[in-house]
Amino acid sequence: MINFIIGFLLLHYLTPTEMGIYGVPMDFMNMLVLGILSLFTNTTQKFVSEYIGSGNSSALRGIIVFSFFYFSLSGLTLFVIFFLTNDKIAEFILKNELYSYPLKVYSLAIPFIALSTYLSSVLVGFSKFKEVSINDIMIPSFARLIFLILGLPIHPNKVLVAVLSQNFKYFINSISNLIAAFKILKDNLKIKGLMLDIKAWFIYGFPLWLKFWFSLVQTNIKPVLVGSIINVFSGGVFKAASLISSGVYLLETSVINVLFVEISRDIGAGNMLRASLRIRRITLYISLSMAAFTSASIILGTLILKIFGKGYEYGSGVLSLLILGYYFNSISGIWQAFVQAARRTDYVLIISVIYAFSEVSLTLLLIKPLGIVGAALSFPISAIIISILRFYLFQRVANIKPANVRTLIISGILGLGVCLVGYLAQGLFK
Repeated sequence: MINFIIGFLLLHYLTPTEMGIYGVPMDFMNMLVLGILSLFTNTTQKFVSEYIGSGNSSALRGIIVFSFFYFSLSGLTLFVIFFLTNDKIAEFILKNELYSYPLKVYSLAIPFIALSTYLSSVLVGFSKFKEVSINDIMIPSFARLIFLILGLPIHPNKVLVAVLSQNFKYFINSISNLIAAFKILKDNLKIKGLMLDIKAWFIYGFPLWLKFWFSLVQTNIKPVLVGSIINVFSGGVFKAASLISSGVYLLETSVINVLFVEISRDIGAGNMLRASLRIRRITLYISLSMAAFTSASIILGTLILKIFGKGYEYGSGVLSLLILGYYFNSISGIWQAFVQAARRTDYVLIISVIYAFSEVSLTLLLIKPLGIVGAALSFPISAIIISILRFYLFQRVANIKPANVRTLIISGILGLGVCLVGYLAQGLFK
């Protein structure tokens, strides 16, 4: 809800051009910074939890100390690189000098991003889920909201306020996480008597890191390409449509995460067949519920864009296509969750690589003739391609199909219905 209000504030006070100047550099930096830092995010969580379970205090100190140095050195190195080369990145990569100063300002947040990511990973490893929810999500988001409420109405440079709100968020994030993890660090952040199992950490973490980074590229690359290949205004419109459609993404992710736990429990108990049949039963229900939710989201999102105006209304077609992509992705996303729960992370990596390659290639292919609509169209096309791949890999792992013919036909018809809603929504609220 807080992020939803933040999105409304940004759309209200920023023009599409200002949104582009703000959003394109943010997505570009997040794609690289979070991608590099993620090498030890999941690894820290997993091995901290494992060493606590095994009672291996030396190894526990080892992973906490090693990951601390990794996050710290990575964060400082990335800060120096972006702070010193922001003008070159804006000119030669993003193709517009307007992106330079947001890059420089946002680079100041990188050390805090690294520290907060490290601390949250340790907290998750210690099963401090309540602390993570409060200190890593709620408090920083609320702090950013207050910053925007106080700054946007009075400061003439809306882009600067938007960027600084992100910096402020990560600063508060670091402080609140540090308070929550202070005792853990005091007891375990010690050089003496630690054990380093670096080889095992990289063997586990590297495939997941590649998978996450490809997913990160897939998520962030399109606003960057639109903002650099077309223009800043189009980048802002695309960013706004992405912002509004993110509610569908959050629902899809939440549903899959909950089902992933149930699937993992069945597989852990040796009930692979039971888990497979659970997927077959639930796929149709996901298709029905997501069709209803995505259709409503298209109508509501189109209305929101029309209300804000200023050029944002040109993103209604983009919004419809992005949400359509989420519909197809949500149906087969649970199939991928099964594959991952069955420990076939190699298959998951293959899916992520092909997904990212497909979206980037199609975006580059379609963006010239179709503009921002072409960039958005790459998502539903890629989602259909990946759904076919997920279907095949699920069948390889489980030896049964994840959905019967009836479910596939109904899902296809519902997909056409979502397309129709998107088409009709373009004529609404004139």
